[in-house]
Amino acid sequence: MLKIDSEAIENKIKKYYSSNFDLLVLYSFVLVAFLIGMFIRISLLPQISVDMSGFLTSWYKDIQSHGGFAAIGRKIGNFPPMYYYFMAIMTYSKLPIHIAIKWISIVFDIILAFYVMKILELKDTKKSIFPAIAFAVVFCLPTVVINSAAWGHSDAIYTTFLVMCLYYLLNGKDRCAMIMLGLSFAFKVQAVFIMPVVLIMVLLKKIRLKTLIWIPATYFITLIPAALSGGNILKLISVCFSQFDTQGQLTVGMPNMWALLETIKSSELGRAGFFFVCVVALIMVFYYYSQKKFKITTKSIIGLTTISAFILPYTMPYMNPRSMYFTEIMFVLFVFCYRKNIWLIATTQFCSAQCVLWDLCKHGPIDLRLLALLWIVNATVAFYTLREEINSPTDTEEICMSFEKQKSVIPMND
Repeated sequence: MLKIDSEAIENKIKKYYSSNFDLLVLYSFVLVAFLIGMFIRISLLPQISVDMSGFLTSWYKDIQSHGGFAAIGRKIGNFPPMYYYFMAIMTYSKLPIHIAIKWISIVFDIILAFYVMKILELKDTKKSIFPAIAFAVVFCLPTVVINSAAWGHSDAIYTTFLVMCLYYLLNGKDRCAMIMLGLSFAFKVQAVFIMPVVLIMVLLKKIRLKTLIWIPATYFITLIPAALSGGNILKLISVCFSQFDTQGQLTVGMPNMWALLETIKSSELGRAGFFFVCVVALIMVFYYYSQKKFKITTKSIIGLTTISAFILPYTMPYMNPRSMYFTEIMFVLFVFCYRKNIWLIATTQFCSAQCVLWDLCKHGPIDLRLLALLWIVNATVAFYTLREEINSPTDTEEICMSFEKQKSVIPMND
């Protein structure tokens, strides 16, 4: 008969517990933060926003009434078909419509917070508390919770793929990064907010020019199910560009530079504004490309992406209160990566929450021009922090891309 040495087992458990106590506390913290975040979301699920009742529910009903996946080729709304694929999946559940729609975004809230944690783990030790705290902060950010659980919007989805794109760039995997960027475009055209970073890395030969083809290729692949279901391929390709209301106000409750002309409707100014954004993006690319001391490190790329995520939506016309969603996430990453200016998380949330509550609850925000000025303060701090890192780097380990490692391997002669 097998004799169990209970004392030996007990000693092993005690030894494991004592040697891994800090790690167990860390995992417990993540679990508690996750549960709190989920409880907050569940309490907000019954709320039905104007957007939910206005168009999200009608899209869902359209897909549901036409047979779920059989309807994905139809002209449903102004989103690319990838979002409707998820809606089609949820139509087979027995959940109430508004809750089913919200769960799509909530799942991506979890993935988003997870990849923020994974990015910070690239430079931190396994037992560092900062990646876990960053997970909790992102998952419980007021604007992140409201966007998915109260509003029912899908900004977490395209942002998740942008953060995954950043993660793979920092890991030296340019092909995987471009595929993630293509998937982000397959949900929203706001994926363009990271393009200046991509262009800089192409110029610095950290992204191969040929891998850029994966961006449109991935986007086209996501259209195949809708096209096979009868969708017009040209309309499917161009649908993402219809997300901008170019006949509306130059800013729709968004505290950017166009807040100075908040109530003005001008399609001419709007078109000029898009060209202005292109010029600003090119200036940014040229500025950082010309910096002789600029090195591609984890810190510099996170700082650069934060600047890019601010500049484009801040200078672009027709933006809405959710347009700074990716920017908010990047400021969290920026603060935890640089270990300074923690108040930036509070100020960015203050700016965005004011506008989100205005759009969601019709709660009058502070003057948009003052919020726009506060965004300038946030971005200025990030700019000078990045410049300091470029001139006096604290992160000296350059990112080595996977194709660079392959080139460095000398083939053995037989």
